[in-house]
Amino acid sequence: MSHRLFELFFNIGKFLSLTPSSTNNQNPSCVQKLYEISVFLAYLGGRLFLLITSTDGIFTNLTSIQLVLAIMSITNQFFFILYIVIIVMRFKRQCWFKLIQNLATIHDTMRLKWYYITISMAFIIFVSLEIYHIYTVVEESGFENFVKTYLVSDFENYVTFFCSLFIVVILKLILAKYRQQDVTLLQITKAKNLLYSKQIVTILKKTKSNIFILKESVDTFNDIFGWIILCNIFEAAAKSLIYIDMIIKKNVTQQNSDVFIFDNVWLFILWVGILSTIFLCDTILKKVDDILSQAYKLEASFDDLATYETDEVQIFIDVVQHNRPEFKAARFFSIDRSTLFSVLNSLTTFLLVMIQFKEN
Repeated sequence: MSHRLFELFFNIGKFLSLTPSSTNNQNPSCVQKLYEISVFLAYLGGRLFLLITSTDGIFTNLTSIQLVLAIMSITNQFFFILYIVIIVMRFKRQCWFKLIQNLATIHDTMRLKWYYITISMAFIIFVSLEIYHIYTVVEESGFENFVKTYLVSDFENYVTFFCSLFIVVILKLILAKYRQQDVTLLQITKAKNLLYSKQIVTILKKTKSNIFILKESVDTFNDIFGWIILCNIFEAAAKSLIYIDMIIKKNVTQQNSDVFIFDNVWLFILWVGILSTIFLCDTILKKVDDILSQAYKLEASFDDLATYETDEVQIFIDVVQHNRPEFKAARFFSIDRSTLFSVLNSLTTFLLVMIQFKEN
């Protein structure tokens, strides 16, 4: 199942060099490497052109705080594209296939239908939003102005959307496979009197192997998406502060109100992706605690004579304790439920500084 989902995302992402062209494309040809570099150079040229030609129209209307945040946001987005198209595709390419292989090894009972519905609905929402944006800009100032001003930022939005959706799908896959291990332990506990000692030990060894593989999968996930998650959080925080500052200082005119609405809807979608990522990571960590709790219950259910099974369960408990997954944003901080509080705390602190700056 996971192999088919990766194939779907690879077929979509290959056109902009966001992913390998297929799940078998471990060694890209020279043409593919050239195409990946060309995509990045085209983006770099578009970004530089936009900065040069739009200095008079955009940056002069910003306050000093908005200007600093805008520059930080542009720098963040540039590194974001650089990381995905060049660093991941060139230096971390094998991580993709390692993750695919690990996830395909472990069976789970989740149906593909849920994934396809989620992916389809997400793309429909994004495409509808982009059509609305293009229509409003073209009607107001013409298609040429849209290409010059918004094409690059819309490309950045698409890359952010694609990666955020891919992250959520992979985390759901990892969660489903951890849940399957919990279900397996629950089934052993309920049917232990009907199973032979050898059967119980065999199942525990298989589950223990799956725990190892899932821990390795999480580490590989961090290698690929750690920086991406960090960039998304930084981008959402910077843009949120810009728009809050604009609202406080009433810097929204009737002419740019449609664009302002689009930007805020897009910002909402970006935050939905970040929150989904945070809560899925936290749910996976909670599920590992459930697995450990279930293992303790299994150990307690054996009598003193069942030393063989008890020893195997104790080994399993040690394996789970020493192979707890840890999601990290580029190794700067761990991702769990507390991450949301930390981000909100930082936003609130900066917002207070902005308000004081306004009063002065």
